[in-house]
Amino acid sequence: TVWATRAFRRSHFRAEIAAGNAKLAAALESMTDAVLITDTKGELIDCNPAFATYYRFPDRQACATHFSDYPKIIDVAELSGEPLPPENWAVPRALRGEAGSNAECMLRLKSTGETWIGSYSFAPIRDETGAIIGSVITGRDVTKQRAAERQALQSHELLTMAEASAAAGSWTWNMANDSFNWSPGLYRIFGLNAEVDSASLAAWGKALHPEDRPGAERCLNEAIAHHTPFETTYRVRWPDGEVRWIDAVGTASYDDQGRPTRMSGICIDVTNRRAAEERLSDAQSDFRAFFENASVGAVQIDSRGHYI
Repeated sequence: TVWATRAFRRSHFRAEIAAGNAKLAAALESMTDAVLITDTKGELIDCNPAFATYYRFPDRQACATHFSDYPKIIDVAELSGEPLPPENWAVPRALRGEAGSNAECMLRLKSTGETWIGSYSFAPIRDETGAIIGSVITGRDVTKQRAAERQALQSHELLTMAEASAAAGSWTWNMANDSFNWSPGLYRIFGLNAEVDSASLAAWGKALHPEDRPGAERCLNEAIAHHTPFETTYRVRWPDGEVRWIDAVGTASYDDQGRPTRMSGICIDVTNRRAAEERLSDAQSDFRAFFENASVGAVQIDSRGHYI
């Protein structure tokens, strides 16, 4: 009976190990990040199919089986372009007891010259006594993500410059959670500070000139209710008392039930333009008054001899 019990326990233990290994294998197979497990000498113990794809091997069986082989296959550098020596790559660092996450570097495949940006997380594997018995490394190709971020940054910089040159600012209102996003230009033409003032409907209303606030708010509500563009002109009063004229336009989006979900638009500071128009109007009025009341006869004729 004792031997039978021991045999059952051994069999059960082996079954648990087999089940654990099966779960680990399934997890590795399903992961989109590259995963590498090594022993203390840098020998590859296990890796997943994503690892082969990450390092441009045709399949997992074709992967180099020791860490020392990889410096012969790829060059690794800091994002600044400074070469990264192999002893500072993820595997040696993990085997020295270091752990890290989201460490990015530039990789170049020596055979083809192909480059990509990798993001690594790494840690040592320890036994129950705390001794290091291996390393586990994960890698992710973030080339497209970083390119998209650079493009978004460039677009943002271009928008900021365009807004500054046009004395304009853009805004977005997410009506589902009543959150706002104001561009730097909008804060500027409203005379507000992005580090102090929070974007909100209340902040917009507070910035409006008291005489123009009821009309501007009514125009906004009517545009949303009637599914029409928001177009109006109002004054804003800066904290220092200066008054500026603003042309505002916006458009709302709606769900299938006709409920507003999002609204975005642009505001343009037209104070200088209005001042120029007023000066022109005054000059025209002055000229007309002088022309009509001149004590001598006067006439205007165009280049074709027509009386104006």
